[in-house]
Amino acid sequence: MRAMGRSPVHPPVLPRGGKPRRLVILLHGLRPDGNDLLGLAPHWARLLPEVEFLSPHAPFPCEAAPYGRQWFGFEGRSEAMILAERRPPRAILDAFIDAELARRAFAEDSLALRRLLAGYA
Repeated sequence: MRAMGRSPVHPPVLPRGGKPRRLVILLHGLRPDGNDLLGLAPHWARLLPEVEFLSPHAPFPCEAAPYGRQWFGFEGRSEAMILAERRPPRAILDAFIDAELARRAFAEDSLALRRLLAGYA
């Protein structure tokens, strides 16, 4: 398992047809983690045979539940605090994306981000 800042990343789902030519990063919402989304990858891979799928875990433990992860907190915070707290995880995610693209020698147009549920914008 690799790390995204302080956040682990589930092993990728690689294309069946060989070397990937595109990358899809699935982002979970509040409470689950990246493992929850990678179950979708085999279904999507049938339609996207040249795509590698990654799904990082959000960097912080969920405040609203005894399980799961979150990209930023929102309970008991003002709108201004929420907006300010989104900056560090966004920087973590941006660095993760840049590193994963560089590791594969992919251009940005080879990347698709898909946010599922809520928790990151």
